[in-house]
Amino acid sequence: MIARDAFSSIHGIYRIHQAGAESFWLYLQNIGANGSISSTSRVVFFGTSREQVESWISSRNEEGSTVQAVNG
Repeated sequence: MIARDAFSSIHGIYRIHQAGAESFWLYLQNIGANGSISSTSRVVFFGTSREQVESWISSRNEEGSTVQAVNG
């Protein structure tokens, strides 16, 4: 393993956005090879509760996802 591999384990960031009382959108922002966060994002999941979205994130993490969830 070379030094940069320690920083390349996370390839994106999830951000949860509450759009309404029962409307939660999960956005993904990619992290580039140079470590910068992309200025664009895309919706990767839609749920009717925050718990549903967090459960989906947990299931992805169990599958070996390399994306980090942040509050947003």
